[in-house]
Amino acid sequence: KMNKLYTYLYPTLTPIRHFSLITHYIKSEPKNLKLIVTEGDGPDKARLVDFYSQTYLRDDPVVRAAGISDLTELRQFLDTSLKSLHSVLLTDREGTTVMAAASGGPVTYTTAAQMRLFAENDMKDDRSKRLVHLWASVTSESDLLNRLHVPAFWDISYLSTAPQMRRYGLARFLLAQHRRLASKLGYPVLCLECTNHCLARVAQKMGFHGMAGRSLDSYLDPSGESWISAHPHLQVQVFYRMLGGKIESDFRLQ
Repeated sequence: KMNKLYTYLYPTLTPIRHFSLITHYIKSEPKNLKLIVTEGDGPDKARLVDFYSQTYLRDDPVVRAAGISDLTELRQFLDTSLKSLHSVLLTDREGTTVMAAASGGPVTYTTAAQMRLFAENDMKDDRSKRLVHLWASVTSESDLLNRLHVPAFWDISYLSTAPQMRRYGLARFLLAQHRRLASKLGYPVLCLECTNHCLARVAQKMGFHGMAGRSLDSYLDPSGESWISAHPHLQVQVFYRMLGGKIESDFRLQ
């Protein structure tokens, strides 16, 4: 299935030209980086969980603010959420070491509720549970579905780069691949939630529209307390880009 999808989306490995670093790696040195596209329970899911655990879960400002010392339950959440996502990976020439990855998929009116259900039913650690509730609040309270009058949009759930490969434009390249993937599947909007200033700048340079930043403390639980207490300057900014697609029936209910 993914071989057909890969061939459809990537008839050649030549990327968009203005990504000069990736163009150099893939065109001039075709074996330096390997591009892999996968979805769901594919063979790359386990190493994606490992990669995101070592990078995203350790470096993301919101995860760090949550003060979670044991990542076991968050790894389980990653494992579960990746089952419904498409992922684009860049690896070394042998395809063994992940250098960067981005995973995304459709968001509908039920997505946030499904995240909350997982938090309540499958998570015992209170800090991990509150973090997932926070992520659900960011998804629901941006209200993009109603703001943009669309039944679904494509959301980048996770994006991370290995420390030694940062500042080389890999995040921008991966975002471009998801933009292409979302367009091919007919989704009208690509969305990205940013807590990282560098990623926010990348989104702006790529033509994403940014909603006003919102303090992390403003996302509240039913009792009126912040899901996660953090420094006042820590904000979540939602970016989106219109793609103009029309959702195909095969993907509407994903």
